Amino acid sequence: MKRHLLSIIVILCTISSLWAQKKDYVGVSLGVDYALLNDNAVGDVPMKSLMGSASMGFMHIGENNRWGVNIKGGFGFTNTYNFPSVSSRAADSYYFSLSGSYLHRISDKTHKWRWYLGGKADATLYINQILSFTNNEANYFFHSGIGPSGKVERDIKLFKRDWTLDMGLDFDALAVVVRPSYVLPFVEDGIRNVTLATMNDYGNYSTRIGIFRTMKNGNAMRVQYRWRYDFYSRENTVRHAMHSISFTLYFNSSK
Repeated sequence: MKRHLLSIIVILCTISSLWAQKKDYVGVSLGVDYALLNDNAVGDVPMKSLMGSASMGFMHIGENNRWGVNIKGGFGFTNTYNFPSVSSRAADSYYFSLSGSYLHRISDKTHKWRWYLGGKADATLYINQILSFTNNEANYFFHSGIGPSGKVERDIKLFKRDWTLDMGLDFDALAVVVRPSYVLPFVEDGIRNVTLATMNDYGNYSTRIGIFRTMKNGNAMRVQYRWRYDFYSRENTVRHAMHSISFTLYFNSSK
């Protein structure tokens, strides 16, 4: 009887310990995006975009895993010349994204660097409302893909505070892509040219580096830089590179 009771106590202590080590956060983020775009559906002239963005998501931090979902949107303007002039802008620009990822720890707990490996899935839509087209036409680039994801992090001291430095990399291995054969009113004329794309003619690569800090009240914050590069060469070649800086405030929902 005593053995059974001792076993139950050990199990309950283990569960309690694991539960205490997990954290759930709801995050709200604001950011600034600078993008370089070359889209043959519009022309051969390179374009530059400046946008503001906002996002909201959920993040789970466990002892050996990380996972979360996030929705993000951005709005700004695009120039072919005189960047960054709003008055001489070539287009009003928008983007929307929905993403999710799961990462599992693969490094030994004694290492200073914590390594994680897993997968991700996301969907992104870019829209440029071209102002020079009198019939309100727009060009778009939509892709939804899946692929591997990796991350490395370690604890550091910065400004006499405890932070976590983290760096990540992910890319699409397979995606559904939608591109117009020519610039159409979006979406009044319907969506055209839906294709299943592989890494031969499509790419979506993302790298990021940030610092994360848990505050005394249990909430947290992150400052992050992210570089993302998308391209598609099968239907009206498009190349899109975006630099993003964001600040995220996380509210601890596991209290």
